[in-house]
Amino acid sequence: MKTALTLPAVTRKGFIDITGMDLLSEPSQHWEFLSRILRKYNLQIYQRWGDLPHNVLPPAPVQAMIDKVTNAIATAKQKKAEREMQVVAQAQAAQQQL
Repeated sequence: MKTALTLPAVTRKGFIDITGMDLLSEPSQHWEFLSRILRKYNLQIYQRWGDLPHNVLPPAPVQAMIDKVTNAIATAKQKKAEREMQVVAQAQAAQQQL
């Protein structure tokens, strides 16, 4: 039996934020990605450019964005660990009540 693929909901602002973080954290990698998208979908507004100019993205990763991403990952890991500890504590408390 097949199950439907579920994806987390991302708001437009969330998508823009995530994309911006990706672009500024790895500009050379994402330049290629954006160029492929523009070629694949043949978007008229970009047809006159040919390939996406390299100078639309920074020449190197932006340290402030790398720091922001690193902090976001650390915060997410910490919150996950805290939730897991709460679940364990609740399970132990329920076990003691038996």
